[in-house]
Amino acid sequence: MCKPFWTRLPGWDSWHHEHCRRSTTSDYAPLVRELHRRAAILRQPVNGTFELTERCNLTCRMCYVYQAPSDRVRRATELSAAAWLEMAHHAVDNGMVFLLLTGGEVFLRPDFFELYTPLTRMGLVVTLFTNGTLITGTLAARLAEAPPGRTEITLYGATAATYEPSPAFPAVTPDVAQASTRWSTPRPARP
Repeated sequence: MCKPFWTRLPGWDSWHHEHCRRSTTSDYAPLVRELHRRAAILRQPVNGTFELTERCNLTCRMCYVYQAPSDRVRRATELSAAAWLEMAHHAVDNGMVFLLLTGGEVFLRPDFFELYTPLTRMGLVVTLFTNGTLITGTLAARLAEAPPGRTEITLYGATAATYEPSPAFPAVTPDVAQASTRWSTPRPARP
């Protein structure tokens, strides 16, 4: 496993010890600010984005990523999980801490967990962008084994009445609302 760069920074142990001693909550914001500050000083990339696919199972009119899920040509041009992992190792070695996995729809990749699971073991804070329509109980259970730091589900309205009118959308809103609760744990309110 790669050792995160911030643990190698001069003064990290004393900053971490002092912050943890003073903190009465598990406030994540000061840590993130400090990581970004130190990474800027060292000119190290702390954030990364991997667009895993251009394919999507929806056909949203406003979206630029709309290649068909069955598009063999697009699928053939996608990097393999091994190639993404090699890139991730290089990025982690050079300071990346936060990684966004996006697409298209990331869950269209049959090798998604061949990539996702090792990424979580590298110590990365992984964020997933998804439309949520492919999240099943089985997929949610796999995600729960190593939950992402954040999951953003694309919604274009809070209710069926305000949701983007399209043949693909009417069934999405209730399914997505249910799917998002399958692996997420409510966070306690801040004091």
